[in-house]
Amino acid sequence: MKQIWQYCKIIIISLIFFLYLGEYYLTFIVFDGGSQNNKDLRSKIELYKKKTNKEYDTRSKVDVFRQLVKSDSNVSVTLQPAHKTGKDFLYLSGISNSRTVDCNENGYYSTFLSDRFGFNNEDKEWDSKNFEFVIIGDSLALGSCVNRPDNISSILKSLSGKSVLNLGYVGNGPLSEYAALVEYLPKNVKNILWIYTEHTDLVDLISELKNENLKKYLINESFFSNLKLKQNSIDENHKKNIKQALIDINENTEYWDSYYSKKKVLLRFLRLNKLKNFVKSLNSRKKQSDEKIDDLAIKNLEKILILTKKLALNNNSNLYFVFVGSYYRYKSVIFSNKEYSENYKKIIKIVEQLEIPVINLHEDFFLRQKKPLEYYPFKKYGHFTEEGYKKITEFIYNKVSK
Repeated sequence: MKQIWQYCKIIIISLIFFLYLGEYYLTFIVFDGGSQNNKDLRSKIELYKKKTNKEYDTRSKVDVFRQLVKSDSNVSVTLQPAHKTGKDFLYLSGISNSRTVDCNENGYYSTFLSDRFGFNNEDKEWDSKNFEFVIIGDSLALGSCVNRPDNISSILKSLSGKSVLNLGYVGNGPLSEYAALVEYLPKNVKNILWIYTEHTDLVDLISELKNENLKKYLINESFFSNLKLKQNSIDENHKKNIKQALIDINENTEYWDSYYSKKKVLLRFLRLNKLKNFVKSLNSRKKQSDEKIDDLAIKNLEKILILTKKLALNNNSNLYFVFVGSYYRYKSVIFSNKEYSENYKKIIKIVEQLEIPVINLHEDFFLRQKKPLEYYPFKKYGHFTEEGYKKITEFIYNKVSK
């Protein structure tokens, strides 16, 4: 009996050990223990100093805004789109002709002087008679966390030597992106690049489908809001929201500071939170409600792509679907295969059936890199480094130019 008890203790201790080993792997290897913890920040500061001989900017976005506004009253921050804020007023970009503070993932805060419609372009770009590329998408298309000339549109302009227009904006999903084309697409555009972000676009689309103003673009092919003539109203609406946006940014910063505090990280670790969530994700039979939500989003994505293709054809433009895989595909093969593969296959199949050329950055670029995480800031979850933006843009350009 005593020997049996000894065996039981060994089994229990071994089980506990492997459970916490799994939790350690998911928490600190797959998810880095949280990209905002103090240890991680110290590491970034050291790496940035070593690489650039510059000081890492540890200010908050709010602090940067407040410092800039002292010398220039025409300063703003990138704001979440209407479908994420619950506002009835429709807007797909930011404040026009404004020094806009965006984000810091690479050691410095990126900013850009917005154009006449609040997008990340030199304003004179709108005066061009012909455009080699028009880009739509979310923050990746905008060029978040790098400055011009290191974003996609600027690099394409340099490579082609021709005019490029960027209609991407933070938080925009597929329906907002289609609406941006309806409202802002100029004539004489050779190529339209649809930047599809796997990690966020379906989630954003689900949110967009709840916005009555955005749904009008999906229901009625001829719907047009004439947003170009409403920029003054868009600016005024945004300016009213700046104060609340700064409060939200502060609260969000405080939340994540608390979330990644040593105490909270330890409590989540002891509760095996990551392991529990991972085991749930292994369940091949997803909840029926989740299946319906995903299916609804994908069906509507197909409708949006059909409308976009029609719009491109009517404009005599070539349409390309640029698929950008999630960071976690390259961070953890175990995690990503289950999380993304099913929807990925459905989406690529839809695009191919619509005969829209696919530029697959996931399969044809990142999976062929020895160290794909090198293209992400400090190898952490986020947008891309300057080198990352450069490499993927060169890849896109070479595909289109063939």
